[in-house]
Amino acid sequence: MHIHLENNTTNKTLSFGQGDTPYAINQLDIGVVSGEHNTTKYINLNGSYVNKTSLGVRDVTLTGWIFATSDAQMKERKEFLNKFFNPRQEISIYYNEYALIVRPDASIKYSTEKYENRTVLCKWIAQCTAFNPLWRLKHAKVYREARTMGVPIFPFIIPEQRGFSFGYMPATSVTNVPNFGDVDAGFVLRFIAEEGQVINPKIVDNKTQKYIEIIVDMNIGDIVEISTIPGDKYAKLIKGQSEIDIFKSVTKQSSMDMALSVGVNDLTINAVENAVNLATSISFSPEWLEVQT
Repeated sequence: MHIHLENNTTNKTLSFGQGDTPYAINQLDIGVVSGEHNTTKYINLNGSYVNKTSLGVRDVTLTGWIFATSDAQMKERKEFLNKFFNPRQEISIYYNEYALIVRPDASIKYSTEKYENRTVLCKWIAQCTAFNPLWRLKHAKVYREARTMGVPIFPFIIPEQRGFSFGYMPATSVTNVPNFGDVDAGFVLRFIAEEGQVINPKIVDNKTQKYIEIIVDMNIGDIVEISTIPGDKYAKLIKGQSEIDIFKSVTKQSSMDMALSVGVNDLTINAVENAVNLATSISFSPEWLEVQT
């Protein structure tokens, strides 16, 4: 099993299980994700009614060894770990194509047993917490766009009884985004006035009837970008190199907690005027409860 760690502040890295390295990992305990149920008890109700279930944090423990050939080398390698596991800095744990973000609960701990803390060998333990307990993709977000794709038209010959296609829409686009994660996912959506003016663009979730509508006049080339990602929600208008905060232009009836449901979504993109001029794109990070195999 190849495990790779990266300090997201210093960009320092630690790799285990691949190549020659002075650090080894003996155990990586990822823990489990617990469900926290909010319940209500009614008269004559068998059991309790579950109002809402939220996910708790994940406890992560790393146990490993340092190898060295001298006291000076062991000191240097301990100093590296001392700085790497900092409670004020986040660490990414990479496993295959997935990533989990954790934060150390305390500074790194070294064994107090003499046979486990020597010149050539030293055992260490790092206790961390994943406050977002879900795994994400290591590198890329899922990206979908909706715009007509052109096709070659020369030589221009129209087949009998079949006609000719001047363009096509991708089979998978913004309107039917599949979310193959384990939980609903916030997203970043872009409305792009690609062909001309657009008035008040809107996205609708046809399953939940939630929607987001922006009161804005877009000229050709303008981009409206909205984010429903928890902790990073915004709406902005991009004109060339400038960005304008237009969160106040989101209608009161809009749902900024709108998310992509697990499975294939059913979305509609439109506008009060000139929806035909719109191109759209959407990106999100699916999340999983567990990925170990």
